[in-house]
Amino acid sequence: MKELTEREQWFRDRIGKRVYRGDNGCNCEICKKRTDSGILIIDITHADYLFMIESESQMGLIQITYFDTKEEVK
Repeated sequence: MKELTEREQWFRDRIGKRVYRGDNGCNCEICKKRTDSGILIIDITHADYLFMIESESQMGLIQITYFDTKEEVK
């Protein structure tokens, strides 16, 4: 079993909790809702998925970073 990075563990530690992301520049309803309301991490698969999305976004045009609170996003 591979050792988790600190960021992977961050997501797993928040299972059952809501995380928030900054505005990624997309104005679709889904992105606006996620930015306004946050995302509830429901299980380990979801935590790993969000980690993957954040990691892959850092290499592209849209950057997504997740935070514990809306205040941290700002």
